Formats: sequence, structure tokens, C-alpha cells
Amino acid sequence: MAVVCNIGSLNLDIVYGVPHIVRPGETLASGGRIVHPGGKGANQSVALARAGATVRHCGAVGEDGDLLLAALVESGVDGSAVLRCPGPSGHAVIQVADDGENSIVLHAGANHAIPVSHIAASIAALPEDAVVLLQNETCHIATAIDLAQARGLAVWFNPAPFTAAVLDLPLDRIAVLVVNQHEAAGLAASSPTEDPIVLTAALRQRWPAVTIVLTLG
Repeated sequence: MAVVCNIGSLNLDIVYGVPHIVRPGETLASGGRIVHPGGKGANQSVALARAGATVRHCGAVGEDGDLLLAALVESGVDGSAVLRCPGPSGHAVIQVADDGENSIVLHAGANHAIPVSHIAASIAALPEDAVVLLQNETCHIATAIDLAQARGLAVWFNPAPFTAAVLDLPLDRIAVLVVNQHEAAGLAASSPTEDPIVLTAALRQRWPAVTIVLTLG
């Protein structure tokens, strides 16, 4: 199996259990606090490694990133290309209410402090049959696509979380686009309730050379 270089996010998920989601102006005591390693990029790297892939994670953590690095290593991910940056790691502050509802505040932190030079060096060090995996929680995504394409490497992109800026990326240069129904609808200027077959056809018409993977969620 080819080496997968995941230029991806690493987030600390700070979860508070609360009786209900805090209201504007309200101060609410939590019933507990748990910190989990997470981030879309880290989750993908761990899942790939557990499935047997050889995974190199390229990213950045802050001064509080020990838990994130340990989680990668314990799952068999090569974390040697994860930088240590001043300041905090990317993190999410999550409220989980007793009824299961949740509320999330994201802070990019070190995920948006990855230097272009580090991305370039990581891509340059890859074997010729490597795959570059990207999400939308890090910086310099368009540059990473260009650098990977210049080396003839396949790029897989998951535009999550979806923002309007994704529409400005050179998506015609990627090999595989992985989207859920909401992300597909955003790219197709359609509704997430649209038939998945219609959504997929719209994306294939816009990017005919790209393989579309649409998850039903």
C-alpha cells in the first residue's frame, strides 16, 4: 500500500458535560470535563494506520500538544513531521447537554501556523507513489495541491468543514474528492436534501476528471 502523507489538523477536544447548552448571558457549572485527542486530520491518520496503511502526518501542535502526538504514535502513525509551535494547539470547546445536544467552538491554533516550507519539504520527501491527503482545517491547501501535483502525486481532499473558500481551490487538480451530502450541496450550489445521485452527477459534470466519493450523511 502507498504511503499516505496527511497534511492535517490536530485538535484537543475539550468536552464539558452540562445540563443544557449555555444560554446568552448565562453562567453554567459543568458536571465534568474530559480532554480527547481529535481533529479531522488526526482522526483520518489514526483510522488509516489502524486499517494497515503507512501514514505520515504533517501538521503542527502547540505547547500543549503532548496528548496529540502520543495518540498518533500509539496508533502507528509517523508523527516526525509534526511541528511544535508557540501558543496553543488547535482545539474545540464542546458542550454536551444531558439530552445529547451539543455546541462546539473551534480555534485553529497551531493548525494555521504550518509554514509553507515545511509542507514543501514533507511533500518533497515522499516516494513517487505516495498519496497526499488534505482537509479544510489547515492552511496553505492550494499550495499543497500545487506542490503535490508538480511531483505527480495523487491528492485526496475532504473539504470539511465546508466554507465558501473551498470553491476557490484548484479542485480540478485533485484525484479524489470525498464529501458528505452537506459538502456536496455546497459545491454544487444545491440542497443537502437533493438526491445523492443528482449531487454526485453535478460534481462529476463540474470536475469530470475527479473521482467523487459521496458519503450518505
